[in-house]
Amino acid sequence: IEFVKLNNYLLKFENGKVFIDEEHKDNFKNILYNWLRINAKNHLVSQTIELAKRYNFTINNVRVKEQKRRWGSCSNKKNINLNWRLIMANDSIINYIIIHELSHTIELNHSPKFWKIVETIVPNYRIIENELSSIEHLLDL
Repeated sequence: IEFVKLNNYLLKFENGKVFIDEEHKDNFKNILYNWLRINAKNHLVSQTIELAKRYNFTINNVRVKEQKRRWGSCSNKKNINLNWRLIMANDSIINYIIIHELSHTIELNHSPKFWKIVETIVPNYRIIENELSSIEHLLDL
């Protein structure tokens, strides 16, 4: 994060860097939080719909929420909830969590059948789970 004069903007994202208007330095956490939430909703919902279509999963609704203890959940009505903090993870983690939740639309448990569905789409899911475990403390403001 860099604080610079942005004139008519509060935040600008460019070349992997976040620029926040220097006049709003004291409020940067709220500015960043709101920007991340908006981007999370747009990206995670569209990515879930795209992956559901690609792998022939049927879903009802996708929501991006504030969740303290979970990265995602799936109801028996095929409604998927995703934690907005996922937007701070890399694409392989995001896609794994989405596939994990999409797999719950077929198996609402963590049975061997469920893990076979996940593994068919994400063969290296164990490696990604370990990566997520090692960085999840960083995915917060």
